Amino acid sequence: MTAIMRMSPLEMAQVWGELTLAHCGRNRFGGDVAEIYAYRFGQWGVARPGHRDLVAAAEAMHDLLATFAAHFECSIYIEGRPLGPWLRKLPFQHRVHVQVVPGFDDDGPVTRSPIPADPSSLVAHIE
Repeated sequence: MTAIMRMSPLEMAQVWGELTLAHCGRNRFGGDVAEIYAYRFGQWGVARPGHRDLVAAAEAMHDLLATFAAHFECSIYIEGRPLGPWLRKLPFQHRVHVQVVPGFDDDGPVTRSPIPADPSSLVAHIE
């Protein structure tokens, strides 16, 4: 069973939404960066500090991020480090910053201009 199957469906949907907003450059935390908390990946939304739940939470986070990256064909960076198997082995204590970059990039995080909050500003530039 994949580790994400232990997550609360509500928490899974909310994290997926945060990642989707970051993929579009519209996440409230930082455009293409989402702030993700450890407790959201624990069984039914509970991961207690200093507990083995944090290892399971790291496994669930890895599996969900890998699924998202494959589905949307994007690159994901956790605290600037590319998503990889290393994440499954390291319990995280509180929160991480997750950058979502459209397309695959092996050279590291790519910064891009945020999408304007006011779509009418795009029209002014096009005309």
